[in-house]
Amino acid sequence: MIRKIMAAALTFAAMLSVSCVAVKVDKEDLKDYREPAGTPENSVVFIVATDVAQKISFSQMDPDYPADMEKVNGNVFVSKPVAPGSTYFLKDLVFQRSYYVGNTVVVYNYDLTYPMQPATVPLVVNVPKKPGIYFLGYATTGELFENDGYELKKDAKGEAAYLKGALKLYKGTVWEDAINKRIEELGAE
Repeated sequence: MIRKIMAAALTFAAMLSVSCVAVKVDKEDLKDYREPAGTPENSVVFIVATDVAQKISFSQMDPDYPADMEKVNGNVFVSKPVAPGSTYFLKDLVFQRSYYVGNTVVVYNYDLTYPMQPATVPLVVNVPKKPGIYFLGYATTGELFENDGYELKKDAKGEAAYLKGALKLYKGTVWEDAINKRIEELGAE
């Protein structure tokens, strides 16, 4: 019970601090965002965020769609344009957790790789069938790690902040207008 209360408090605190969202992408991967293969009319860009992940990756696992691996360094996952209706499974999650033992802080590093079986993967992304850009939500890494029936959380202010982070990746592309339009719909400044 205390863990759930702490997780809720951390989630709330993290969502309050989303104004400083930073999206990190390797330089060699940046060209895939600047020269995207898909458009807002035929593809989906999805965003998922966690609190402290250092690396997160997803694999497309629906046999009706092309195989694909999407990865980012950092806690904000912004996909490249993907096929509407496809299914992405959490593949890798790297993060740290700290605990106090007396007056000492103990830091654990986790590097989790999930088998591609729906029953064992804590996060499955069912990509919307309608093309466009979607913020799917926010989860604490503890919730992903414990796999105890969490739900992705979202609110308009948080979504707008994550979209502004995605805008940095897609600046000057066909996705820029779609992202700006969604930010305007949210009424965020």
